Amino acid sequence: MGETDHPTGDEARQAALDDSPMATGFVAELRRRGVLRAVLGYAFVAFAVLQVVEPVLHGLRLPDWTLTAVVIALAAGFPLTIVVSWAFDLTIRGFERATPSTSRLPHASRWPLLAMTFGGVVLGALGSWLVLRNEGRAAAGPDWRVVVAVADFANETRDPELDGLSEILVGWLEQSRTLRVLTRGRLVELLHQMGQDKTGRIDEQMARAVGRRAGVRVLLLASIRQIGGNYAVELRAVDPEKDDYLFAVPEHAKAKSDLFPLIERLSDRVRERIRERPAEVEAAKIKVDPLTSNFEAWERYFRGIREEEAFHFPEALQNYREAVRADPHFALAHYRIAYRGEFLGLPPSDLDLAMRSALANVHSLPVKERLLVYAWKAHIDGWDDEAQAIYRRAIDAFPDDKDVLFLAGDLHFHAQQWEEALPLLRKVSALAPRWDLARDHLSACLSTLGLFDELQEVARSWVEKMPTPVAFANLSDALGQAGRVEESIAAGRRATEMDDRLFSRASWGLALVLAERYEEAEAVFRPLFNHGRADDPGFEGRILLSSALRYQGRHQEALTVIESSPPDSDGIANSAALPC
Repeated sequence: MGETDHPTGDEARQAALDDSPMATGFVAELRRRGVLRAVLGYAFVAFAVLQVVEPVLHGLRLPDWTLTAVVIALAAGFPLTIVVSWAFDLTIRGFERATPSTSRLPHASRWPLLAMTFGGVVLGALGSWLVLRNEGRAAAGPDWRVVVAVADFANETRDPELDGLSEILVGWLEQSRTLRVLTRGRLVELLHQMGQDKTGRIDEQMARAVGRRAGVRVLLLASIRQIGGNYAVELRAVDPEKDDYLFAVPEHAKAKSDLFPLIERLSDRVRERIRERPAEVEAAKIKVDPLTSNFEAWERYFRGIREEEAFHFPEALQNYREAVRADPHFALAHYRIAYRGEFLGLPPSDLDLAMRSALANVHSLPVKERLLVYAWKAHIDGWDDEAQAIYRRAIDAFPDDKDVLFLAGDLHFHAQQWEEALPLLRKVSALAPRWDLARDHLSACLSTLGLFDELQEVARSWVEKMPTPVAFANLSDALGQAGRVEESIAAGRRATEMDDRLFSRASWGLALVLAERYEEAEAVFRPLFNHGRADDPGFEGRILLSSALRYQGRHQEALTVIESSPPDSDGIANSAALPC
């Protein structure tokens, strides 16, 4: 065959286009000028930019509105891409005006171009709206509520008074009806179940791990820094299960006293970014004042909570009193005085004063805490049926809150309504298996109801999972009821070695009484009356010592011990260091 000129691939494709019926159409002209290819390429680039822009903006600590500006700019690029790709060709020499079509295009073909450009504007605007609307939104659970958890703030200020900011944020978030917020105590319990025993601070790594286990959809990670006299808080939201970055919320405060309203603003912005619109936030929001604006009061309050969890009840009461001295309007601390003070034998006048102080500032409390105050007020007034009705309302609103469940069960417990208390205490112990006070009450219920097999199981699993002094004391009681006296004595001795308190010495001494070793039991009970002890023996301690004396035939000494029960200098006749 002779040599002939063969068209190149591009020329052949162009000839095919010119010969096709579409060559004279608008779509063919779009293809010839590369408009469709340019739009698709731009869409791909815009999508890629959106995947990386949020982490980059967060890393550079840019303002929150920067993402909105980027999305709007990308949307504006769609119509611009259409116009530029129609009018210009990109060559190795740069942009050059596009070659006009050699086919006949009616003058009216400009209208399709305008229509397409307008469509690009509409699509860009719609895409921007969808991106911004869905940014930060998380999947709801079966109850249509989003599960949220808050890690401990990374406190870069080194100010210990700021260590409890995460719990303040949790209190504000709990007001939402569309969020299910896991308390810090619940996170700690889950971490313990995962084998994480050292949980002094729940950092990002721990929070991500427990978030995946608990089905958390929004994990809030925050840090606070001090710059001069100002405070900067940076909060990030992530989905721990998908490892997706959701959004960031920065806030600033000019003084330490401004941090409480700052936390409220953070809560509002988080709620808006997750699921709620501003109108929904305002509609569901209970207008409350800060729980306290005094960080010393807040730190004392949480120290009291920790002392209660360790069965150090007199120390807990003292911390609550210090909290109200620092802030006389701290309703939550007044309430804890009224609650714990009843079991520590405070005079009725002191209980009434604490309760009236809590009620005077009850408007400062979120919904859950407000219900608990009203319930305890009803109990103090002698209306336990009304108190239980309020607790049931609280359980309906917060079905997985261990404190609400425990307080409802505790009221039944002290009214000796064992069968009513048992299911509530079982649920609390399942939610918080490392909570000594709840397990102690559960054990007492099981013992009273004669459920000894379950009692033995609870006592042994308690020691295996959490070998605390209270766990060994309860094991001592359970073994004593099972007739295994020597093992009971050993467990009671172990509890006392770990924490020399009334509850531990009571278990040890009672085990010795069961073994009819009364002189040894007296020797165990005597140190309860030494001066300088942290816990006063109270009436329970005198009963224990007098019983050991009576078994030895020393009845007059036993009577003298019972009659010598003066109130201490703080007005507490019965410090109730036994679990209550």
